[in-house]
Amino acid sequence: MTSSPSYEDLASWDDLNLPFDPETDDPDDLRRVDPRQLPSDISDLDKAISELETQLSNLRLQRERLLDQRALVHRLPPEILCRIFELSEESVELLPSLNLVCHQWRGVCLACPVLWSYIVLDSNWGWRIPAFLRKMRAYLQRSQATKLFVDIDFRYVDNFVDCQTIMTELKPALSRCYSCTLSVQD
Repeated sequence: MTSSPSYEDLASWDDLNLPFDPETDDPDDLRRVDPRQLPSDISDLDKAISELETQLSNLRLQRERLLDQRALVHRLPPEILCRIFELSEESVELLPSLNLVCHQWRGVCLACPVLWSYIVLDSNWGWRIPAFLRKMRAYLQRSQATKLFVDIDFRYVDNFVDCQTIMTELKPALSRCYSCTLSVQD
């Protein structure tokens, strides 16, 4: 004769109520879905928590902006900042990074035509000629009437049509060049 299981042998709710791990558990797993509607008190609390988290995020962002405005670099006149950028512009890859620092630096970069006077096609561009053409057009426009430094290595251009397109785009600005280097294969 079998005796009925004791209370200790029965599973308790705590044994079945396993914690939900969002990284490993599927949120759509039917074993984890409670079909009952949440009480309105809990829904109200969830909504209040969400609103407070949004407000906290906004306050943190506002705090960061206020701290950023206090930075000493923001007190430099745009002319001095532009001159600093000019001195570091020997590195062609630096200009895109300078544009991404903050709105003020982007404004200074856009207002300083000398920064846009270095047009270089080298191994860094490889065979991405359409991207280089977009860059060259932007540089020609932003450099305004500034003298240009042009260094184009046609060894990285696959076909004659791309070479012709580059030269056609560059032709109106050739009179502004103080240095123009065009490299071709032997």
